Amino acid sequence: IYQVWVRAFADGVYNDGIGDLPGLESKLDYLQNLGVNTLWLSPIFECAYKGDNMHGYDTTDYYAINDRFGQKQDLKALIDDVHSRGMRILFDFVPNHTSTQHAWFTDRAAHPGWYVWAGSPLAGWGYPWGGGSPSDVWRYSGGSYFYSAFGVDSMADLNYESASARAAVQDVERYWLDRGFDGMRVDAARYLCETGGGQQADQPETHARLKEFRALLDEFATGDAHPHPGNDPTKHSVKAMIAEAWTDDATS
Repeated sequence: IYQVWVRAFADGVYNDGIGDLPGLESKLDYLQNLGVNTLWLSPIFECAYKGDNMHGYDTTDYYAINDRFGQKQDLKALIDDVHSRGMRILFDFVPNHTSTQHAWFTDRAAHPGWYVWAGSPLAGWGYPWGGGSPSDVWRYSGGSYFYSAFGVDSMADLNYESASARAAVQDVERYWLDRGFDGMRVDAARYLCETGGGQQADQPETHARLKEFRALLDEFATGDAHPHPGNDPTKHSVKAMIAEAWTDDATS
């Protein structure tokens, strides 16, 4: 498996000095010669920050391709070429948080309870991996405070107690699997659910949500049809799921 940081990998047809999807496709012979059989793409969906250190984990639209990397037809061409070579391709799935510029966040009235809100910073809260203070992770917006595991004003954690938010996230997963991805790498997998201060990582509720993600992936091995454009129910195969779950605790 080869992780491709798309922005830095290969400039293709856009000739702007930034890596893109056509550029990556042009290097598939090279990658195969290295012995690579699976690609994991760093985030390729629309994001808020597009400066020199654009990372893509601040998603503004899960259904749109970052316009610095190309368009949906570029992604389809890449996926088709990957599969024609007997290779596989994974996308970087960011279900823990979105950009505060995402419509789910900015249109709060239409998405009630989709984020973790409080009237003031809650005592006992800090970074989910330890350290920090309530003021680090509770960020002010529009008269209330939202929880940001990474302690930034630009990214807000989704609230997995909301059934509608959970469904929306799973719709994103299903959409991209239907379009040919062979699985996903789940970002910040330990932090999906919070049950209180100091209980922001590795909660039982988080493991339940991860099992839901896995169950949806497993549907693609059963031959069940997913009626989305581009989906071919005859080509279902087992889908991979990789989690970002780093910890210093060997027993976790």
